[in-house]
Amino acid sequence: MSNPAQGSDMDATIDSLFNQFVPLIRKWKAYDVGSLENWIGLLKQVMKGIEKAGTINGGVAKSTVAIDVIQKLAQVLIDENPAKLTDEQLKTVRFILTDDGVAALKVSAGLLKKLINVIDTNKDGEISSEELKSFWKKYFCCCC
Repeated sequence: MSNPAQGSDMDATIDSLFNQFVPLIRKWKAYDVGSLENWIGLLKQVMKGIEKAGTINGGVAKSTVAIDVIQKLAQVLIDENPAKLTDEQLKTVRFILTDDGVAALKVSAGLLKKLINVIDTNKDGEISSEELKSFWKKYFCCCC
């Protein structure tokens, strides 16, 4: 049985994060929208916002909230089209609203969280240049 308080916390967190990031989305240009790096970066920012809010418990719930926020933001791009996207470019945004897009976001969210946990050795929630160098050296044995 789901916890009603968790549900209302999820809705409030989704609304809060949506309101926080919608101005950013409205400023995106076509090249921003088409960049997977930007979407992953946005997902990372949303996940940090969820952690900071501290109202959502459990990895599945946090992932659900993050994806809901990203999808609401994608819908703004479709409805308002502030970046003046062509129909072809809008296909990328529409993908995020599909089941396959949700699956891709879930995998990205999970991998991103695991990667951050591996790199952030002192568990302070930030990745320092030393931690990144150590990770790179340990796993790639070069370039440091």
